Amino acid sequence: MEKTSETVKRTKMLLSKILPEWDLIEEINSGSFGTIYKIKNKNTNEFAALKVLPSQFNPQKEMIKSNFLCVSKIHHPNCIEMKQWLETEDEFGFIMEYFPAHPISILKKKSVKTVVKAILQVCDGLEALHSNKIVHRDLKPSNILINSAGAVKIGDFDLVKDVSKEKDFLKKGIFWGTLKYSSPEQCQNPEKLDFRSDLYSLGIVFFELITGKVPFDGNSWQEIVEKHVSAVLPDFPVTKEKTVSQIYQIISKLLRKKPADRYRNIYDLKLALWAVFPDLKEPPKTTKTEKSELELKEEVAGNVQKLFESYIRKAEKS
Repeated sequence: MEKTSETVKRTKMLLSKILPEWDLIEEINSGSFGTIYKIKNKNTNEFAALKVLPSQFNPQKEMIKSNFLCVSKIHHPNCIEMKQWLETEDEFGFIMEYFPAHPISILKKKSVKTVVKAILQVCDGLEALHSNKIVHRDLKPSNILINSAGAVKIGDFDLVKDVSKEKDFLKKGIFWGTLKYSSPEQCQNPEKLDFRSDLYSLGIVFFELITGKVPFDGNSWQEIVEKHVSAVLPDFPVTKEKTVSQIYQIISKLLRKKPADRYRNIYDLKLALWAVFPDLKEPPKTTKTEKSELELKEEVAGNVQKLFESYIRKAEKS
């Protein structure tokens, strides 16, 4: 208790020195990766969240700051917005959007449609990240939040990878992430992963929400890695509901061992989900990382039609 009160006292001093317009309201959460506080702006009455990193993360300060600046350009309703970086000689942290919510794991074993509705929002958030050349690299239930109104936001961007830059702060061969939600390539060659690694992690989350447990687990690091790399995906519980088997096929493709065998991008995944639940389809957004397979086929067909019509017109004139 003394340690907690001492930490709060230091955080209040940190705010008073650097950002005197903010008041500390309460502690929201605390763990090995830092403490998050609810704060309030004295001038605007706006609430925000302040994350303060413990001193053992000082060696990673440059990486965390770089990732913060990278993600701060993202302004999307399905991503927690990063607002302001702050640091002193002793501590550092950042201010971000305040979003009172629960981990998406509260949807475990809810209806398939309820889960898909939330997953589609995760897709939109990932699409915003990927279109800005950002791989999340640590997608898991505790980093995906859902509020009482059903709004979903992706958070915790401390381990993101900016694929537009050659420099990656993570040392070669060193694993960072959460093993049960990590792709085979993240387990074996973490510096070489791309956007499709996030698709795999989303598939693990998706599977867990439907069945109540992750597909690949074990009693040791090596056992879990081996399952990610080579184990067959467990079956869903037997059900007569048609949509469940359709969703299983989608998750199965997300969890293919080779990145090239998964969906090419988030938009292709959304197309597959919309095919199961057409009423959840929204107007297409402009944040696609690349054109989907369906769009490419439609574009080719349109061009062929235009060439054919042009040929007919020329033939009629002659």
